Amino acid sequence: MKKLIYGGLFLASAGIGMFACTKSEIEQDSVKRNLSSEQIEEIGKMHNKYLELAFKNFNYKSSDLTKELQSQYQHVIDSNNLPVKLDVSNVELTQNLTNLEENLSKASFSIIEEAVTESNNVRDVRNFTNYINSLESKAIKILPADEQDAVLVTLCVLRNSAYFWTPKSRGGSGKGENIIEEIKRVKNLSLAKGGGYGWLAADGAAAGTGMIGTAVSAAVATGPVGWGFLLGVGVGSGIASGWYALTH
Repeated sequence: MKKLIYGGLFLASAGIGMFACTKSEIEQDSVKRNLSSEQIEEIGKMHNKYLELAFKNFNYKSSDLTKELQSQYQHVIDSNNLPVKLDVSNVELTQNLTNLEENLSKASFSIIEEAVTESNNVRDVRNFTNYINSLESKAIKILPADEQDAVLVTLCVLRNSAYFWTPKSRGGSGKGENIIEEIKRVKNLSLAKGGGYGWLAADGAAAGTGMIGTAVSAAVATGPVGWGFLLGVGVGSGIASGWYALTH
């Protein structure tokens, strides 16, 4: 059983319609895991909701865009009375991938690695969703229960993060594309030709890192503590992708 990494606020994805995690498959083993399919989907919904709010009044002319991101997220937390604490100590993609590799079995990390690689080539969100669903089914069948939370949340985050960041022309929401266009004006960035973005991987890796291990059972219990935990990972994963978009 792997140790839990308490990294701060993590995770992401939007449980919207066909982009939500496949309940029938996830629930097959939910009795042995700490998170239910509904909790996983809620994390995804909160990720996209608060990511969108954080960029609603974003000042792209700020001299320090990462500080602006923190300020906007803090405003979202305060104005919505969210029971979470802003933490940007674990937003780096490379470090989070290293954490996953060191703390998960080879089989678990292999599935995450596949998904992250595929996220760099999202030409169509529907096809990407189907691909992630297949990895999800594989994870449920072959992975130990104490590692399924980390992997399934990562996959759900990647799927729904893809929906948020990908242009409408490729089946996405187009919301993230608008954000990137604004960032391009001040950072001279260019959209990836294939439609895959590093911020998708940043979302997924942060999500997985936050879910490593099975010591989260108390944190995800019903009540205020459980809500705060789910909210924290939902808000935090959005910070990771936003941070990546602003710094790369």
